[in-house]
Amino acid sequence: MSLARIVLIGFALAVQLSCTRVAASCEITGDSPESPPESLPESPYLFIKRDVSGISVAGQVSSVAHEAILRDVAARNAPSSSPVAFHLQQAEFLPPGWALVTELTLRAMLWTQFSEAEVTATGVSISGVTTDPASWNDARARLDASLLSGMRLDTRVIDVPSTADFTMLCRRQFDAVLKTRRLEFAVATSSLESGAEALLDGLIVAATDCPGAMISIRANGDGPASESGGGSSAGSANRKLGEARLQAIVDYLIGHGLPATRIKSLAAADAAAPHARAVSFVVSFAEANDTGAADTTP
Repeated sequence: MSLARIVLIGFALAVQLSCTRVAASCEITGDSPESPPESLPESPYLFIKRDVSGISVAGQVSSVAHEAILRDVAARNAPSSSPVAFHLQQAEFLPPGWALVTELTLRAMLWTQFSEAEVTATGVSISGVTTDPASWNDARARLDASLLSGMRLDTRVIDVPSTADFTMLCRRQFDAVLKTRRLEFAVATSSLESGAEALLDGLIVAATDCPGAMISIRANGDGPASESGGGSSAGSANRKLGEARLQAIVDYLIGHGLPATRIKSLAAADAAAPHARAVSFVVSFAEANDTGAADTTP
């Protein structure tokens, strides 16, 4: 197993760790780049998530002043490229010191990427990745020293040399999938075959390891309209076939766990191009702010 794969597997395990949430109400007090948890457990509870769409803070606060503190910490310390959204509700009977613990948890989260944190009456749990281990360890120590009686700190944060290094590892991971397999439909069909499913499964695994990646997909019809006869009607049929093939791919990816927000549909290429039935994939990374292409089209 390659070093890159080991790092990516460790990263995926850290990012995917999360706790089960039980039902409660949540009052939305700010716009979010991503929806807050559908439900929150009984207080005390706070949930923080950081990914490529920004930072989301949801849960219970003890007062207007407590909420103001969290907003101030985010405004002063969060990168300008990471919008912060709050979904907070004032709750009664929060323990003394709750504001300090949640503030220090948010401060610690700002030294991580692709991470989640939960704060409850029994402790603080943080999972994710950091590219600044010294600052993260300092923030973690401050949080640990301020925990309330009965609380424990559980952290699963992996050190990565830099975001650029991690993106490079992810590119290699996707290249390994896309350069060794090809997805092409049988004539006049939009049904996925076993070979296609194997490639898509590989993409899902790579995407799980690399939560900053976006997958763009282009699926075509069977070829130029002139070869099929019927002029514009044949061209329309080819477009519909391309759309059906694209939908089959998207449905498979979403049905096997890849969020729809990480999939982008591209317009079909010129149907006169060779290998018109082939499907192409382009993988881009939001952190790198470019489109590093990995294309299955010959």
